[in-house]
Amino acid sequence: MRNKIIGVIAPKGSGKTYTVSSMIAMEPPGQHVAVFDILHESQYLSACNEVVTGQPKRFAELLTGPPIKIAYRPVVFRMVDGEENVPEFEPFVKLCYLKGKMTMVVDEAHNLCSPNYMPDAFLDAVRLGRHRELNITYIGQSWAGIARPLTAATDEYYFFKIIEPRDLEGIRQRCGDEVMERVKNLRRLDYTKEGIPIPGEILHWSSYEGVIENEDNTL
Repeated sequence: MRNKIIGVIAPKGSGKTYTVSSMIAMEPPGQHVAVFDILHESQYLSACNEVVTGQPKRFAELLTGPPIKIAYRPVVFRMVDGEENVPEFEPFVKLCYLKGKMTMVVDEAHNLCSPNYMPDAFLDAVRLGRHRELNITYIGQSWAGIARPLTAATDEYYFFKIIEPRDLEGIRQRCGDEVMERVKNLRRLDYTKEGIPIPGEILHWSSYEGVIENEDNTL
């Protein structure tokens, strides 16, 4: 496969950021990784070598250098027609696409696209990224809140427990009845009385292999 698109889907507070940070840490050292860190998540700091805040030019310079893992943090947010707009996102995506042979991570994808809309640069990266060997990993709180071209093009999913009917119906249509039922019945992230986290279960699904079992179905 010349590129891979991975979706990590779960409600807030499920452990998505931790899971993706672990994926970033395991990426091979010989290629660039860039995270569009819209919420300035501290968990990405342990997985990335460099943090760039609101400086597209600096980000572009780093992409031309030796392989590095970068967390890009936008600083400009606007409301356009009642929807959140982050103008730094399209330059970020274009630079990753032009660089090629790298992994682009998009956090909070549901805030950057909607069921019926994707920024042009993001849509092009999804549809044409294989020609640039651009891997894409995205995080979303809701299947139904993510643009159809993105969910349709996704090669692998990491599902946490989901009970929202619209999300489950989308998962059923894409992955089948069995996967939908298993996602609905996964154990969610919880905590002991002492505040010790009890990891939630994750179902890893591939369009090529179906359900990929982890040892205990957790990461």
